[in-house]
Amino acid sequence: MVSYNVEALVIEKGVPLPEVKRNGVGSKWLALMNQMEVGDSVVVPNEKVANSLYNYFKKNLMKCAVREVEKGFFRVWRVK
Repeated sequence: MVSYNVEALVIEKGVPLPEVKRNGVGSKWLALMNQMEVGDSVVVPNEKVANSLYNYFKKNLMKCAVREVEKGFFRVWRVK
């Protein structure tokens, strides 16, 4: 177990919080979501992609709805 001297820690005010660094698929989803307005939708090629996008909406406190529109194709709507 690591021991820390709490009295030696310095509290600092006004230090800006850096942006979250996003890489990989997440940044693509974020760019897509930021372009979408409530009521906009996008068709994705399979359920796995639809679920991934749904989970990313949820993680970013946004809401979407997913429906299968054709066999194997899903539409994702931004609803909030």
